[in-house]
Amino acid sequence: MIISKTKMQRIADEIGDVINKHINIMDELGVIIASTDISRIGTLHGGARRIIEEKLTQLTVDSSDNFIGAKNGINLPLFINEQCVGVVGITGSVEEVGALGSVIKKMTEILISEAIRENQKQVMIDARNNFALEWLYNQDSGTLSKNANILGIQLDLPRIISVTQVDFDEVENPDETEIRKKFRQISDIFRNSIERNSQQLLFVMGMKLVCFFVSKDQNSVFSFLERLSTEVEEAFNCRLVTGIGTLANEVIDDVRRSFREAEMACQISRTLANHEKILMYNSKNIYMILNDIQADTRKKFIRSIFSGCSDEDISRMMECLHYYVTYDGSLSKASAKLYIHKNTLQYRLEKIRLVTGYNPRKISEIGPLLLALYFSEINGFNNS
Repeated sequence: MIISKTKMQRIADEIGDVINKHINIMDELGVIIASTDISRIGTLHGGARRIIEEKLTQLTVDSSDNFIGAKNGINLPLFINEQCVGVVGITGSVEEVGALGSVIKKMTEILISEAIRENQKQVMIDARNNFALEWLYNQDSGTLSKNANILGIQLDLPRIISVTQVDFDEVENPDETEIRKKFRQISDIFRNSIERNSQQLLFVMGMKLVCFFVSKDQNSVFSFLERLSTEVEEAFNCRLVTGIGTLANEVIDDVRRSFREAEMACQISRTLANHEKILMYNSKNIYMILNDIQADTRKKFIRSIFSGCSDEDISRMMECLHYYVTYDGSLSKASAKLYIHKNTLQYRLEKIRLVTGYNPRKISEIGPLLLALYFSEINGFNNS
């Protein structure tokens, strides 16, 4: 058979449910490969073999016939693209099932054709996915060019790479099977939207969606992903965080650079306490500069500034410092965001001075505290 036995079984079950009769599907050798009567799967159906060998248009079987493995009913050949690919049989008295034969034959052929198209679609998705993987990691430019020609992909177009992380952190008691199902649906939505332009690619990497856009403008990519992400988040109760790389002009190295930039921007956006849903890579962005410093070094620096403090104390002081800096030293705005009184905020700022030796309210002393804050936000408040 030209599709898997699993898919053929689904077809048999679907048709059997509709007509409330046992359905058997036989392969080109007359062997039953799918049936609503599971005891018959894998057995030879003599009637089906005769149809195939003698090129019959149909064959009815009753108790007077002697076909190995056959039961009363009607059997008809299945044709896809004018080629016989098997036989479908309906079990029951000829009076009951005879009139159903042509309808069930046509229904089965349609369902098999749809399954074939799905297979072909998946083969193309896999081929494009493998090509994207090769583009990002394989050093053989000759193989890349050859495969690009096969898939009809132009390598010399201006491209921008984005990386989107799909998180289901907000889902209570997440079911892994359900999460995987939702992620596949989200991937399909992204693919259908992005690959409307056949020169664009979507590459699935774990729970990340890597998009190869044909574009020279980060802002246009940003707008497109912003609309798409909002729709997906509302539909699937998930959180999407995206990084967008800069323009890639060169075929291989520039694309890989844009990918690395997008990964970095995505990672930073996920960890920042005040993260933006979509972050465009910018080499002048302080977080992207500091992200190059090893995580362990960042942690040691934070510990040295807040020496002797517990993780909980550091987290609380960082939160206080974060809003104080965000609102440019406005005690009223920062305290409102923290849901505390201004006097309480002043007390906490004074505590930071006493613990660290640096006064956050003095420009000349806030530098080390800002660096610790940036490091903490890259690591996440609770991972400092």
